[in-house]
Amino acid sequence: MKGQPAPAQMPSSFPPMAKWAGVAILAIAAIGGYVLVRALLGLRTEIASVADNQAAIQKDLQELKTLLRRQPAGEPAAPANPVIYIADARAKGAPDAALTLVEFSDYQ
Repeated sequence: MKGQPAPAQMPSSFPPMAKWAGVAILAIAAIGGYVLVRALLGLRTEIASVADNQAAIQKDLQELKTLLRRQPAGEPAAPANPVIYIADARAKGAPDAALTLVEFSDYQ
Protein backbone atom coordinates (compact mmCIF):
# COMPACT_ATOMS: atom_id res chain seq x y z
CA MET A 1 0.00 0.00 0.00
CA LYS A 2 1.50 3.16 -1.16
CA GLY A 3 1.26 6.36 0.84
CA GLN A 4 1.00 4.66 4.23
CA PRO A 5 3.95 4.58 6.59
CA ALA A 6 5.45 1.22 7.39
CA PRO A 7 4.56 -0.13 10.84
CA ALA A 8 7.20 0.47 13.49
CA GLN A 9 9.33 -2.54 14.12
CA MET A 10 12.06 -3.20 16.60
CA PRO A 11 15.50 -3.06 15.13
CA SER A 12 16.88 -6.43 14.20
CA SER A 13 19.66 -6.00 16.78
CA PHE A 14 17.13 -6.47 19.67
CA PRO A 15 16.65 -10.09 20.65
CA PRO A 16 13.02 -11.30 20.78
CA MET A 17 13.24 -11.59 24.59
CA ALA A 18 13.69 -7.82 24.89
CA LYS A 19 10.03 -7.29 24.05
CA TRP A 20 8.90 -9.67 26.78
CA ALA A 21 11.31 -8.19 29.31
CA GLY A 22 9.77 -4.77 28.73
CA VAL A 23 6.26 -6.19 29.12
CA ALA A 24 7.29 -7.96 32.32
CA ILE A 25 8.77 -4.76 33.75
CA LEU A 26 5.59 -2.84 32.97
CA ALA A 27 3.46 -5.57 34.57
CA ILE A 28 5.56 -5.58 37.71
CA ALA A 29 5.38 -1.77 37.93
CA ALA A 30 1.58 -1.88 37.52
CA ILE A 31 1.19 -4.52 40.25
CA GLY A 32 3.52 -2.60 42.55
CA GLY A 33 1.54 0.58 41.98
CA TYR A 34 -1.71 -1.23 42.77
CA VAL A 35 -0.28 -2.64 46.00
CA LEU A 36 1.03 0.78 46.99
CA VAL A 37 -2.33 2.45 46.37
CA ARG A 38 -4.13 -0.23 48.44
CA ALA A 39 -1.65 0.26 51.29
CA LEU A 40 -2.11 4.03 51.22
CA LEU A 41 -5.90 3.66 51.31
CA GLY A 42 -5.57 1.35 54.30
CA LEU A 43 -3.35 3.88 56.07
CA ARG A 44 -5.86 6.64 55.42
CA THR A 45 -8.59 4.54 57.00
CA GLU A 46 -6.41 3.83 60.04
CA ILE A 47 -5.49 7.51 60.41
CA ALA A 48 -9.17 8.49 60.28
CA SER A 49 -9.95 5.91 62.97
CA VAL A 50 -7.14 7.19 65.20
CA ALA A 51 -8.35 10.77 64.72
CA ASP A 52 -11.90 9.76 65.72
CA ASN A 53 -10.60 7.99 68.83
CA GLN A 54 -8.48 11.00 69.74
CA ALA A 55 -11.49 13.30 69.42
CA ALA A 56 -13.49 11.01 71.73
CA ILE A 57 -10.68 11.01 74.30
CA GLN A 58 -10.42 14.79 74.16
CA LYS A 59 -14.18 15.08 74.68
CA ASP A 60 -14.02 12.78 77.73
CA LEU A 61 -11.09 14.74 79.13
CA GLN A 62 -12.97 18.01 78.71
CA GLU A 63 -15.98 16.54 80.55
CA LEU A 64 -13.72 15.46 83.42
CA LYS A 65 -12.18 18.92 83.64
CA THR A 66 -15.66 20.47 83.72
CA LEU A 67 -16.75 18.14 86.54
CA LEU A 68 -13.63 18.93 88.55
CA ARG A 69 -14.16 22.67 88.18
CA ARG A 70 -17.73 22.35 89.50
CA GLN A 71 -16.60 20.75 92.76
CA PRO A 72 -16.25 23.23 95.60
CA ALA A 73 -12.71 23.90 96.65
CA GLY A 74 -12.47 23.00 100.29
CA GLU A 75 -9.81 22.47 102.86
CA PRO A 76 -8.03 19.18 102.50
CA ALA A 77 -8.87 16.66 105.19
CA ALA A 78 -6.51 16.58 108.11
CA PRO A 79 -4.42 13.43 108.20
CA ALA A 80 -5.63 10.90 110.73
CA ASN A 81 -3.33 9.59 113.40
CA PRO A 82 -4.15 5.90 113.49
CA VAL A 83 -3.12 3.75 116.41
CA ILE A 84 -2.00 0.28 115.42
CA TYR A 85 -1.33 -2.34 118.07
CA ILE A 86 1.61 -4.49 117.09
CA ALA A 87 2.53 -6.00 120.44
CA ASP A 88 1.81 -9.59 119.35
CA ALA A 89 2.87 -9.16 115.70
CA ARG A 90 5.98 -10.70 114.19
CA ALA A 91 8.76 -8.13 113.98
CA LYS A 92 12.42 -7.73 113.13
CA GLY A 93 14.75 -5.55 115.12
CA ALA A 94 14.73 -4.07 118.61
CA PRO A 95 11.34 -4.00 120.32
CA ASP A 96 12.08 -0.56 121.80
CA ALA A 97 13.07 1.10 118.49
CA ALA A 98 12.23 4.80 118.06
CA LEU A 99 10.53 4.13 114.72
CA THR A 100 8.46 1.17 113.62
CA LEU A 101 7.53 0.52 110.00
CA VAL A 102 4.36 -1.45 109.42
CA GLU A 103 3.74 -3.17 106.11
CA PHE A 104 0.22 -4.20 105.14
CA SER A 105 0.16 -7.07 102.66
CA ASP A 106 -2.47 -9.22 101.07
CA TYR A 107 -1.23 -12.64 100.06
CA GLN A 108 -4.40 -13.83 98.34
